[in-house]
Amino acid sequence: AVSMGVSSALSFNPLSFISVKNTVRQGKQERKFALVFDDFERSNIEVKDLLGAINEYSENKNIKTILIADEEKIEDVGYEDFKEKVVSRTLRMSSNYQDIINSIVDGYKTDNEAYKTFLVENMECIVGAFTHSGYSNLRTLKSCIIDFERIYAAWSQSGVSLDDIESIFYKFCVITYETKKG
Repeated sequence: AVSMGVSSALSFNPLSFISVKNTVRQGKQERKFALVFDDFERSNIEVKDLLGAINEYSENKNIKTILIADEEKIEDVGYEDFKEKVVSRTLRMSSNYQDIINSIVDGYKTDNEAYKTFLVENMECIVGAFTHSGYSNLRTLKSCIIDFERIYAAWSQSGVSLDDIESIFYKFCVITYETKKG
């Protein structure tokens, strides 16, 4: 019984548990839809199995399928060969991090108006630390801004001069990015 369980676990086929039709019913209306596979590079499913499932959806079930991936992080050596057979079009995305970071800071919610002003006034520092890190993870940037707010508040309440706070903030961000990168 154990060997039977092991062999069935080793013969994993994503299509065996993901049955998808090419339409969705909403009341009496039936509509076509698109499947989106996000963070492909983080999947624990074997690349050939996942691309096989995507091929099944797009070719055999006529479902528009979008695959979102950071291809530089896909380590499977067979990925390029499989991709060539399954993916019909590749779009490369580049981000304008300056605008994105401005938007993050502008939308940052806090009761500490002095901290919000600090962030706005030190936008160059935030962008610089983010850009120099080479670690383009916006979740980490957000967490860095959130975490530093506690330091800023404690520093402000301590009565110590805020003259060096920008330098400390930059270093805090750099250490956060380096830690997240491993």
